[in-house]
Amino acid sequence: LPASAAIAAIDAALDAVVLGAGGARVVRAAARAVRASEQQLDVAIAEGVIACSAIRGYDAVARCRSGAELLLLRLRTAEEQHTHAVEDKEAEIAREGLEDAAKRLDATISGYDEEGYTLCCPALARARGRLPHSHWWAFLSGGQRHGDGGLCS
Repeated sequence: LPASAAIAAIDAALDAVVLGAGGARVVRAAARAVRASEQQLDVAIAEGVIACSAIRGYDAVARCRSGAELLLLRLRTAEEQHTHAVEDKEAEIAREGLEDAAKRLDATISGYDEEGYTLCCPALARARGRLPHSHWWAFLSGGQRHGDGGLCS
């Protein structure tokens, strides 16, 4: 029971930060981080840091994308439960900006994966049982998605 109380406290704190006053600022910062991750991935590919046989650097991108997905899930859930002021235009614009940044990063990741780059996440693979498979960007392996938890061959 103490663990559930801790989880409830963490959940309430996240709601206060994301859904409270200034929450749009947090969401905009997350969108900037996602866009920066996309740029870092592009640079890593262009400079050959990430190649078909080299994987360093993608973990950070995948972690950023997973963080954005968790934030978006929290925002969507709040909107569905009407615990977030839907009429708050600033919050809506911030959420749309994060969704757009995530979609653009998804397209970039998918494109590199389809080109055959091995974008895998050894660190995230260790969390395989805890990471939802909907976080597909952590389950890539050179042009095909499968359930190996982002392990490299």
